[in-house]
Amino acid sequence: MLAAIERESFDALLLNLGHSSACAEQAILGIKKIRPSLSERIVVISRGSLNPQALELIERHDLVHLPSDRLFSQLWVTLESFFRNRRQDKPGSGNTRAARLLFDSFRLPSPVGVRTSPTTGRHLTYEHNSRFIEMFLDRPPGSERVSLVGQVLDTTKSGQGTPALPVVLVDQSGTVARTTTNDAGEFNLEFKSAENVNVEIRLGERSWVSIPITLMDWAREEVPGRTTGA
Repeated sequence: MLAAIERESFDALLLNLGHSSACAEQAILGIKKIRPSLSERIVVISRGSLNPQALELIERHDLVHLPSDRLFSQLWVTLESFFRNRRQDKPGSGNTRAARLLFDSFRLPSPVGVRTSPTTGRHLTYEHNSRFIEMFLDRPPGSERVSLVGQVLDTTKSGQGTPALPVVLVDQSGTVARTTTNDAGEFNLEFKSAENVNVEIRLGERSWVSIPITLMDWAREEVPGRTTGA
């Protein structure tokens, strides 16, 4: 593999963690030496749950991890995030990647009796490597302000919150709001309702994870794709 990387130019690399973490470590170190820029575009693929050594390897080298059962649905989004334009208004911006959506309360079936009730709150859960990002958004009817409360949890530390992480809310014009996670990994932002904004969290020295927040006009129009009960 390293010989091929030395001979040819690759846009990204898929690394199968079917072998030992030590073998993967050697491969990553070799890639960093031969093609330093390629080391920021490695997708690690695994079957089943990862052992602590593999999780530590992914975290230490700031790698993107995709379980094999999510490869079809998430690979294109991940590759796209490698090559999109980097924002220049973020401190320390270097490598922004997309988080994986695990749960969206807007896609839960709604009982018949509450189908037409105004829905102002939304619960989202995202995953990026060993971290889970929980977010709760709310916009009361008649208000143009959205409240966002979130928490970053680290599965390698028994689900403990991750403190002192910069959190930035951006739209097409630039930074909308910013904050930092507290000792429990929690953060809180308030901003004017908009169609397309991203929550971006710095998880490492040169690594940012991006979470798109769309369709903020919850109280006045139905969210496309939301499931209702029969």
